[in-house]
Amino acid sequence: LWHLHLTYGILVALGLAATGHVVASAILARWFTRRRATALSVIGGASMAGMSLLVPVAMWLILAIGWRATYGLFGLALFLTLMPPALWVVRETPESMGLTPDGLPPEPASAGHAPVERTEIGTAVQTLSFWQLSGALFTCGFSMSLLSAHGVPMLTDHGYPDMVASWAIGVLGASSVAGSVLLGAIADRFGRRSVLAWLYGTRALLFAGLFLVHDSPPGLLALAVLGGSSMSGTLAMTSALSADIFGRFSVGAIFGTIFVVHQAGAAIGSWLGGFFFEVTGGYGAAFTIACVQLLAAAIVSLAIDERARCAPRLSPVAGGR
Repeated sequence: LWHLHLTYGILVALGLAATGHVVASAILARWFTRRRATALSVIGGASMAGMSLLVPVAMWLILAIGWRATYGLFGLALFLTLMPPALWVVRETPESMGLTPDGLPPEPASAGHAPVERTEIGTAVQTLSFWQLSGALFTCGFSMSLLSAHGVPMLTDHGYPDMVASWAIGVLGASSVAGSVLLGAIADRFGRRSVLAWLYGTRALLFAGLFLVHDSPPGLLALAVLGGSSMSGTLAMTSALSADIFGRFSVGAIFGTIFVVHQAGAAIGSWLGGFFFEVTGGYGAAFTIACVQLLAAAIVSLAIDERARCAPRLSPVAGGR
């Protein structure tokens, strides 16, 4: 049993943290300003696409060669595809290549130096914007975890066959890929705050629909297609707003701290869904709480103060990958 705890509790957790959304967002936020939401949304879309593609591949391999060999094959493939770009392609800042965010050439007056936009985490936690972003993202973690853990069981309790329920959740993930990139482009043009509010609001409607639509597989799948766009994008918008407000060199620390709140919501969401099922025999209470939280998050998102809090200063750019 200790092997399982060591592998999943420590090694896998460290691996996910090191290759997850927070680290990628911290790097991309330094490279993009005008198209920051689009760039960050690509991460979310790629993540959902990877899950949609690799889960069936993993199942096929497990049936063909066993789970141990599948783990080894996936580990080798990830090492070979991730390590070379991370070591020899990715650069942490555009300044290290003589560029500026968005790929523009550097201004002659700033040669050798670059403006560093940074806010210390101790300063950030004293702002209302930080807690607005954190509170809203808590509901993201709560709702996503609730759906991941209890979505299929809830739908089967409503009379849907197992395959229909699984397809509905799978379609949600697949339809979110294109939706996340499109919403990123819209956010860059019309503002991140309104798009973030729209994401939370439409996810509330999606959760209500998933609970209320009974005995209609076509209606359920249509709901999954239309609602998928709300399933991916909140992390991208939150990290983009973190960079806008607190500076592009503070995303790692500040968005990373906000993401801890997201994970706390995820832990509570999956547990609370099971708790209410044991107490009430259904998922109505848990999904109602999620809907109320998501609507509140939409309102809070509209009120986020987007004014920059960071203090620019000069810093050498020599070195650094």
